[in-house]
Amino acid sequence: MQFWKKYKAKKELKQKLKKARFINFYDNEIDLKDGRPISLQKFGEEYIKAQYGITTEYAWEYYIFLNYYNKNKGYFKRTWHYGRNWIMRDKYYDELEDFINSDKFTERLNEYNELRKEYEQL
Repeated sequence: MQFWKKYKAKKELKQKLKKARFINFYDNEIDLKDGRPISLQKFGEEYIKAQYGITTEYAWEYYIFLNYYNKNKGYFKRTWHYGRNWIMRDKYYDELEDFINSDKFTERLNEYNELRKEYEQL
């Protein structure tokens, strides 16, 4: 009987954890598993092609990079692509920067980390 209670509790907690893991931000997702981004960068294709070798031959493309640091992975990036719309990219960049530094983001991140710890302890 104890096994089934623990199994059910872990299953319910896993569903809560999945729900809490991602924050939808203008059709992009912030994965809280990665933690808080340490910085943001916005680029156009010309710079990215020169620095990282990423290229599209057909249009000027715009990106936001979310830069992270993880003790296991080291430094890494998540890339959000905005196509040819630099105005929207700049708008989202400013809003994203404000959001990442807000109390609401910290609250969501702490909530996710608490659920994760609770899940790992079951």
